[in-house]
Amino acid sequence: MKPIFLAIVFLTTLSVCAQKQIDTTKPASRTSSFKLRTGKHDLSIQWIGWDKLGKAMITDLRNGTYKIEGEQKNQENSDYLKISGIITPISKRELNFEGIISSRISTINKGAECKREGLNTFKAERKKKYWRLVNKINCEGGMVTDYIDIYF
Repeated sequence: MKPIFLAIVFLTTLSVCAQKQIDTTKPASRTSSFKLRTGKHDLSIQWIGWDKLGKAMITDLRNGTYKIEGEQKNQENSDYLKISGIITPISKRELNFEGIISSRISTINKGAECKREGLNTFKAERKKKYWRLVNKINCEGGMVTDYIDIYF
């Protein structure tokens, strides 16, 4: 009896998939109905500090995505963090970001700009009140880690 039941389940599944014409060549969309708070958000990279946070403006594009533009500047030198691109919320704790994140820290990467372009992910771990860039490795490589945060 068990083999017949499994065969029926298998054939039913195949039939349903054929009727829906599932396109397996494209990855499933990972969007969510979670809405971001628009307006000003704090922004930081630990090398500049957490006492003088930068600001980022998040604007609703009304298609499930958001525009973000922002920067944090060091008041004592020319170090900076800049972010510009499109955010797609995956969940309350995870965001996809498509755009450019650039930073210049005089004591890292020989003072040259570090630029991250393309798709990146920000996640809020545990009970943190910010989303942190998942790819933390600075352009210098090695053991240099950047903590780039967008605050709720």
